[in-house]
Amino acid sequence: MISFFALLNEFVIKDIAQLGRPSHNYIYKYAPHQIGLNKFYELPVLERQIVLRNMNDNSPFLQKKINKKVLAHWVEEAGYSFPSGHGFNAFLLATVLAFSIKCSRKLHFRKYFFIPFIWATATAISRVALGAHAPIDVSFGAAMGIAMAAILLYFETSRNIILHRHQNYD
Repeated sequence: MISFFALLNEFVIKDIAQLGRPSHNYIYKYAPHQIGLNKFYELPVLERQIVLRNMNDNSPFLQKKINKKVLAHWVEEAGYSFPSGHGFNAFLLATVLAFSIKCSRKLHFRKYFFIPFIWATATAISRVALGAHAPIDVSFGAAMGIAMAAILLYFETSRNIILHRHQNYD
């Protein structure tokens, strides 16, 4: 079910929303280019990566101002931006972990239920800081992740699997 939502996000929702990445806007601002940004997004992803790589390689400004690993990441992330899959996955996992900690049989662990949300928030912030996403991308991805976790935790069968509890079939 989680894989279904990840695929739905990557191949349906992002294609419907068609919001470009902040990193692509930045590259287009500071690198020579042969095609406009709208035409860029009409290309298949592998061709987009080639275009981005060429733009990065032909921009002394980008080569000087942006770390090479960041530029390589910007090339790799050639798809649309909205919503953030990292935000979705981080907050889905954080919600499930927080619920598991809150339901722990060890009472002294329960007070630490918020820690997974600190990690998820840091993940979301890092995606914005890296230029891969805008704040709305990670916010919407986070909301989707929390909603998916709520659905999983709502049903007793999936909740028992998450909490490693055995169902009684009396």
